[in-house]
Amino acid sequence: MTPDKLRNTNMKNSENNVIDQHIGNKIRQARGVAKISQTALANALGITFQQVQKYEKGTNRVASSTLLRICEATGLHFSFFLVDAPNCNLPDENSQDELAIGKALTSPGARDVLLAYANSDRVVQDAIRTLATQKA
Repeated sequence: MTPDKLRNTNMKNSENNVIDQHIGNKIRQARGVAKISQTALANALGITFQQVQKYEKGTNRVASSTLLRICEATGLHFSFFLVDAPNCNLPDENSQDELAIGKALTSPGARDVLLAYANSDRVVQDAIRTLATQKA
């Protein structure tokens, strides 16, 4: 394949930019969930905080390997970054569950609730599960 054909993609530059901005917004949200600064994330990735800023603004595209390292630094699943992504179709039911979990983790206090659950004894965990699964 020629270099010109390699550069030709099905998506327009404006669509790429929308996706880059979406991923950037998700990186910002992930930092909020993990309660870490741009500097702390940059240090974990071995880059400058300015580079993190560029990722978050969608100015620079994030490599998949960097995104995986961001997942490690924030403790979030890769699917978190795909929630509501433009042109992202994930028909698998398990993928949809992962996306719902990723989206839920962006809710205020969700991380605190999850950590409290993880640090509770089995009786408290059972009570929380019962409460959470009851229909309103």
